[in-house]
Amino acid sequence: MKQRYYFRPSTTQPNSLFDHISNVTYKYFGVEAVEHIAGLLETHLKRSPQDISKDELTSLIDWVKTAASFLTPETEQVQNYCAELLSLPANADG
Repeated sequence: MKQRYYFRPSTTQPNSLFDHISNVTYKYFGVEAVEHIAGLLETHLKRSPQDISKDELTSLIDWVKTAASFLTPETEQVQNYCAELLSLPANADG
């Protein structure tokens, strides 16, 4: 059975790259999008969300752009979101 990821916004310091990604995703698109991102990682990148590496972020962003193009006409919002993901610190792996 597929594991579900439940995101709760937190004021604590993110511990993993996925925590950082979740915080950015929540800021732009809300809690449901965080679960969608976890699903993209598992389905298309064959990775557990907690195991994603900084090197795989570009692949995730490509999938996000593709999925978002079907869901929203707000291309500037998607571009800003992707830019913020790309700017995550190099030590965001944990």
